Amino acid sequence: MITFDRERPQDFAEIEALHGAAFGPKRFEKSSNLLRQDNPPIARFSAVMRAEDHVAATVRFTPVHVAGSFFGTRQNALLLGPLAVHPMMQGAGLGTELMKHALAAVDSAGYERILLVGDISYYYRFGFEHVMPKLISMPDGRDAARLLTRCEDTSEPLPTVGTVQAGWSTVFDTQPHLMPAI
Repeated sequence: MITFDRERPQDFAEIEALHGAAFGPKRFEKSSNLLRQDNPPIARFSAVMRAEDHVAATVRFTPVHVAGSFFGTRQNALLLGPLAVHPMMQGAGLGTELMKHALAAVDSAGYERILLVGDISYYYRFGFEHVMPKLISMPDGRDAARLLTRCEDTSEPLPTVGTVQAGWSTVFDTQPHLMPAI
């Protein structure tokens, strides 16, 4: 039986092993990993799927903001990822179900901007699109072509030029409700 659950502190080692199995050692070299260093995920959105009390899939959301280069705007967002499914269970739809579950929780909490680095062929079905042609870069300048966003129509658009930075902006964006308490 597969169940949805929040990530628990005692899941840490199992989730790290799952990330290692799903992404290998190069996961630490990814630009999105730089945004997660010393920037813990939001506990209430860190979700897992369990199979027989073992973590079969996991997803996390980390607070970030996009700092505009021209007008000093800062817009808060959630960085989705990593989304990982145990290699023995890939292809069974767990990633899709976990995404639906996690995005519903984020949506009901009022977050309107989500960023991720990933493949559009997988994430478009969840409402994600390329950030490009906007010139928004990651901390190390890599992965711009894989930077995706999901923004509500009512949210302020992302800056045309800017960088994704770790943590919530201390400068309120034009929609303060986008920065709920963690």
